[in-house]
Amino acid sequence: MGYLFYSIGDMAAGHLGNAARPHHGQQPEFWEGKILRFNMTPDSDTGYNGWIPNDNPFNTPARQNAVWSLGHRNPQGLVFSPDGTLYESEHGPYSDDEINIIRPGYNYGFPLIVGFADGNYDGSRSGAGSGAPAVVSEVANRTLIQAKHPYSDPIFSLFRATRPEVVTLYNHDVQNSPPFPNYFLYYPTSAPSGIEYYGSDAIPGWKNSLLITNLKLAIVYRLKLNANGSAIVGDTIGLFHGLGRFRDLAISADGTKIYVSADSVGAVKSTPGVAGVPPNKGCILEFSFAPTGINPSAQARGIRVYPNPAAGEFTLQLPDGLAAANVSVLNVLGQTSLVRRVSTGKTSVSTESLSPGIYTIRVQSDNGAWSDKLVIE
Repeated sequence: MGYLFYSIGDMAAGHLGNAARPHHGQQPEFWEGKILRFNMTPDSDTGYNGWIPNDNPFNTPARQNAVWSLGHRNPQGLVFSPDGTLYESEHGPYSDDEINIIRPGYNYGFPLIVGFADGNYDGSRSGAGSGAPAVVSEVANRTLIQAKHPYSDPIFSLFRATRPEVVTLYNHDVQNSPPFPNYFLYYPTSAPSGIEYYGSDAIPGWKNSLLITNLKLAIVYRLKLNANGSAIVGDTIGLFHGLGRFRDLAISADGTKIYVSADSVGAVKSTPGVAGVPPNKGCILEFSFAPTGINPSAQARGIRVYPNPAAGEFTLQLPDGLAAANVSVLNVLGQTSLVRRVSTGKTSVSTESLSPGIYTIRVQSDNGAWSDKLVIE
């Protein structure tokens, strides 16, 4: 018998126009701000209890409880890795969006803690509302939480805020005098939505990564996991920038295609005072990976880039008879990351200034132009 995991946000309690709405994220008897677990088919219990697993962490002798974890603000995406680890993406109130590993019975802090328990928020600036316990600080609140439940920091936080930044935004909220229209689009947050686990060997360097769509930055992030999946390692890699307000994604069975759904409504970040209309409204976008290595068509034209993937440096071999050329290295956004003049047929190029990712190598001379793909790990 399988299980259904279901996320519920806090209904914007204590935030913006819902400032007076009580917070229930810290109260297991309410489903708001929780991850829930249900049976896919009823067990031996009758009625309502049959749909709630008998080993859920907040069950009591008097009542079974669907809550699996608590202390969430706005959970958006859930995905299991092959080893059974459950990952979640979650919106913060003004910043500090979270990527969490969800464990049964754990408390993830909101509204008493936002992102890491690092002291950059207190309840007055996290939208604590009238239903939250008394607030001292994130560090003190962690102790308060741990007296009742095991607590977990996120494994990653997008755009961790500094206190002055949060105070400024909060003061605009309570005074109802935003600095410009649609200013909420400019909170230091990406609003992560869907999440998928990438476990294929098809794209070099991607295996054991999380892919996360975002609603505000029109981007998909790739976050590389460590060997046991307990932490994010390396840089945050942004993909497909500016092509839509991305809601969710899926990966093809062979790992070579990524499908991204774009919202038909909403807005991405634009210029101050103007909400940007999302491109590709209501579309499913397909992105395909072209395998790298020594590209046969490029080799026929005489250009070779190896090793591929590369780490530390790669070798560029120019076409036969070409003594010199200009070389440009472009990232996935088409931005020039490195420019170099080479004057020998075979040249070693350092990658120390380049972040891991997929790049285009362009070679140009008076005799012609060539290009090839390079993966840097």
